[in-house]
Amino acid sequence: MRSTRLAIAGLVAGLVTLFSAGSAFAYGDEPVLTPAGGGGATVTAAPGGPFTKSGSFGGAEVQSYSATLLGQGVGSGQNTTTWTVNGTAPAEEGTYDIVFTVETNEDFNVSASGLSSAFKPAQATYTRTLKLVVGDGVAGNGAASGGGDNASGALPDTGGSNVLLLAGGAALVLAGAGVIVARRRHS
Repeated sequence: MRSTRLAIAGLVAGLVTLFSAGSAFAYGDEPVLTPAGGGGATVTAAPGGPFTKSGSFGGAEVQSYSATLLGQGVGSGQNTTTWTVNGTAPAEEGTYDIVFTVETNEDFNVSASGLSSAFKPAQATYTRTLKLVVGDGVAGNGAASGGGDNASGALPDTGGSNVLLLAGGAALVLAGAGVIVARRRHS
């Protein structure tokens, strides 16, 4: 009888622990540059010609961003889900990096663990790169004569919930406790 009570108390304690845990604090998703209209993460332009490219930020709430090409600003914005870069390409043919500096507000779930309403979300800064291809198959009007690559440099968001793993672990612990209780009864 005592072992049965102990097993039931362990089961109740495990379930209470499993379902009463507070919110976890973890970093949000990193921003992903998603170009509009496809075409990959490459901007093309004729030497010395104009270029423009736009798209959206996927995976994060963007507080601000700035984009530079060879130290010159080619785009910026605040509290936005979209981005645009435009400017004049260098006169020499080659591949150049348009560097984005993206600042995000991390979305944290504030639990009832005593945090005040003055809680401010954490800010994170990320660097992303977009390629600018100058010349090499680019027509005089800045349009590409070939397709671009589709490499944004970010991994896909394929994560899942850990609830099933926790439930499975709790079930294994309870099964082990049941085996121990059963063996003690027989000895």
